[in-house]
Amino acid sequence: KEPKPGATWVMQRYIADPMLIDGYKFDLRLYVLVTGFDPLRIYMFNEGLVRFATERYVNDPGNLENQYMHLTNYSLNKHSTSYVSPAAAAKAAAAAQQAKAEKRQQADEDEDQEDEDDDANDEDVVSSASKWTLSSFKKYCQAKGIDWNNIQQQMNDIVIKTLISVEAEVLKEMWTKCQQSSCFELFGWDMMLDEKYNVHLIEVNIMPSLSCTTSLDKA
Repeated sequence: KEPKPGATWVMQRYIADPMLIDGYKFDLRLYVLVTGFDPLRIYMFNEGLVRFATERYVNDPGNLENQYMHLTNYSLNKHSTSYVSPAAAAKAAAAAQQAKAEKRQQADEDEDQEDEDDDANDEDVVSSASKWTLSSFKKYCQAKGIDWNNIQQQMNDIVIKTLISVEAEVLKEMWTKCQQSSCFELFGWDMMLDEKYNVHLIEVNIMPSLSCTTSLDKA
């Protein structure tokens, strides 16, 4: 579309080579509490959310209209027929575990080999959920040999540098409109990784949703 004269636009670079898990795009939601800008005081909650698209990603400009492939918003993907809730994934994992327990009772197989296969299958079932906790993603990265400390450091740097970039403007508003020193703000940082595990900022939400639609949200 042609921009209208005088209109305000937000420009973003599309990440065409995102990190994928089982072929799906995902983003990270971090919760950050800021209690002051002078000095700058930041508290990052040690848990967060990982939100998946519900159709496997294909880097083809011809499918850009497929929102379930390219967008990771939970508010959108929860309506997809391919959406798998954390509760449904946990139920499937429990059923798979029960079936394997019954199989062990009936078959005389090598115990070590059987346990190894069970662990792999359990992981596949649990990872089918369309929403994870951040701690689950951390465990996934560590299991795959991905440098989680580097990812964590990149996320911390993005949060700090984003806040520094608006520090002067926020302080000006606080001096004129907020006379009390007990002001605070809760933010929701949305980030995405590319295939080389570089972390990119998507957006910062000043009123992040705190609704708990699943038991996972309460974690």
